[in-house]
Amino acid sequence: MALGAAALVGLLYVRSATPRATAPTQSPVPVMSGPYNATYDFISPLVGWAIVVDYAVLGSCRSPDLAECPSSSTFWIFKTTDGAKQWLRQYTGTGQGSEGFLHFFDAQNGLAEIGPGTYRTADGGASWRLIEGPATGRFYPAPVLTFASPTLGWAFANDVASGRQRIFLTRDGGATWTLLPADVPRGASFEPHAATLHPAFRESGEGWLGGSFVSAPFVYTTADGGASWHAIQIITAQGGEYFTSVALIPGGDVLAVAIGGPALSSAFLSSDHGATWQALPRLASGIEDLAFIDATHWWVSRDGVISRTADGGSTWGEVVGSGFPEFWNFKTDGVIDADHAWWAMTSAERSTDNGLAMTSDGGAHWRMVNPPQPG
Repeated sequence: MALGAAALVGLLYVRSATPRATAPTQSPVPVMSGPYNATYDFISPLVGWAIVVDYAVLGSCRSPDLAECPSSSTFWIFKTTDGAKQWLRQYTGTGQGSEGFLHFFDAQNGLAEIGPGTYRTADGGASWRLIEGPATGRFYPAPVLTFASPTLGWAFANDVASGRQRIFLTRDGGATWTLLPADVPRGASFEPHAATLHPAFRESGEGWLGGSFVSAPFVYTTADGGASWHAIQIITAQGGEYFTSVALIPGGDVLAVAIGGPALSSAFLSSDHGATWQALPRLASGIEDLAFIDATHWWVSRDGVISRTADGGSTWGEVVGSGFPEFWNFKTDGVIDADHAWWAMTSAERSTDNGLAMTSDGGAHWRMVNPPQPG
């Protein structure tokens, strides 16, 4: 396994901004102005959090190793309880990274990620604790953490001394770690970028990994919390190399995407832990743009356009949103429920102007709301 490989695992809410002119709106746009990257997580249309990172220092660092960058970035965590009318600053910290990510399991328990650091809160964001990965200093790069619940998590770590890819388990939110007997399977990959958003495991101990540079469209699964793994070939290989990625669907199904071979990109659904796979229409965008509302209702969001399915990916319809300001770029987004979603945006004319759009009708109409104000 190569940490940071091209294969993507789990469901992602995060993607790079792509310039695109959007439909104009007549109302002024509330902005957060400055060298900031902001992203959000909402557990209801009213209650949500924001993490804002000042990228002024690390934004100029060109080293692939964040440890070589000269200084840390300041970041802030905010909370709203009224649908982004007002934001309360809860936490100020420093970390190595130019952007952050958030995931809340419920109103009290959440994770924040900035660079190689992952923080945990158990009091709704009032306080945060840096999670120390297993055997700090022994592994390079820093272990990648993924959590199935506020306390149950795993760490994927590259052991420099032995060259092995090790897996650790925690049942207490990262306070202690146990080394598992099995290494990461050869060919498997786990994407470290925004790992807090990409659950590779369920609370039952079922886990899935994609593959990178594999000779056939393999995915890798465990039923015992990572203690043992086996490879599953989704379809017959037709030559070339493959990259695969896996998303865990609420309710127990698994979605896999295989890239490579003559078909280039194909999507498959399994309802029996990988024993059989049903071919689905090609996704409107990559698996990284996919969000699950429930077992059958999914969204793919990209550049102001939302593709939706109500039958588990068999058929799709498109919604083109209106109400966005003119000449703004779409950045990270998230789905709250079947009607509500948010989209972080940046002005194409003034890149230090950041905005936040929200919808309450399934993506047809959007309104610009107040972003938090750091500093």
